[in-house]
Amino acid sequence: MLNSILPIHFSKLDGDPVKNSQYVLTQIDHSIKANIPNINSKIHSDVGGGYSLHFRADNQLCKVYFYKEDTSPYAAFYSDGNLLFDVQLNDYELLAKVLQRWVCDKATPSQIQSEFPWLHTATLSDYYDRDRAIENVFMESWDSIERFCNEEYVRCKCDTVLLQDMVRNMRKSGYDRLLRAGTTLLSLGLSRSRRHGLREGQPCIWFEFNGVTMDVYAYFTSTVLEKHPIKFTAEIEQLLQKLAKCKIS
Repeated sequence: MLNSILPIHFSKLDGDPVKNSQYVLTQIDHSIKANIPNINSKIHSDVGGGYSLHFRADNQLCKVYFYKEDTSPYAAFYSDGNLLFDVQLNDYELLAKVLQRWVCDKATPSQIQSEFPWLHTATLSDYYDRDRAIENVFMESWDSIERFCNEEYVRCKCDTVLLQDMVRNMRKSGYDRLLRAGTTLLSLGLSRSRRHGLREGQPCIWFEFNGVTMDVYAYFTSTVLEKHPIKFTAEIEQLLQKLAKCKIS
């Protein structure tokens, strides 16, 4: 049974609205912790002089804040830094229930959608459906490398056994879910592009093959590895890790 949480209104307060918001957020924090003692929280001083109350666990975040003259707070829910949905409410007992599931239990988006249908779940579903879709596109692009390795021209100019082994190890490490693969003649390109083909300035890595070696060009770091063995080495993995942190564009 959750402890009773009473709404706290600005109308009961006087003076500076910024100080009032800090006071109300502190009271909300106390109320939430009366029901969820172990939840991690912190009041942040925001750009522009306002305040927001953050509840966080790993990549799951809920930010509670007041907007302009509104006397009811908003709760914005994030995953991996991406805003999934927000809601304005005065029912802090209900907020505590959502926080318990989202922050403490790390419930999946589908579970949140099922348990709290009054939230703007369309935004939730659209975001994750889109996220899964781009992951599938990335993985399918890596399947094309097999056809690339079977091209007679490639087999004559490159040790495709080494290439296939390198690609296999990259996929085992999960980079086929994070990066798009593309091929041209004797080159393999990796990027974070949503669409086939690269635009000028997009971060990418190109592998140009010649026999048992390859030249590697990481255009987002100006790194060049010349006559590097066709192998998934620590140097190659460092470049892939950096590329995987770039924004999908």
